[in-house]
Amino acid sequence: MELKDMKDLIDIYDAAREIDGAMGYLVGMGQHTGGAVGKLNRVYDIILRNTTAFNNKSNVQEINNVLFNLNVSAEERAKALLGVKKEEKKENNMSFELWLFAVKHLGQNFETTNRIYAQLSYGEKEILKKEYEETT
Repeated sequence: MELKDMKDLIDIYDAAREIDGAMGYLVGMGQHTGGAVGKLNRVYDIILRNTTAFNNKSNVQEINNVLFNLNVSAEERAKALLGVKKEEKKENNMSFELWLFAVKHLGQNFETTNRIYAQLSYGEKEILKKEYEETT
């Protein structure tokens, strides 16, 4: 699952929990009540099935600790659930995967390559990173 998709699911789940709270907590973790709110709660199951950061998906408490931490943005929670490591900021250094992308796409200059690379999906960036890891 891509980071953006997980973030969107977390946003939807947060909204369902807000609605649920206003209605008197009819929906619980993975417990489906009837109606629209109950259907929205099924997002929790999708998030649980697609969490890759934990070796044992039966460790629901750890997943819930991340998912329910509203002090952290949905994107940061999505990264945590997907096991995405924080990217180190490199000022003017070209990373190898960015260089590889530039070479593969007709040797664009750094600025052009950086703009193109920024538009790649998370999955495309991950493919480049795997290629990088295979070459080092």
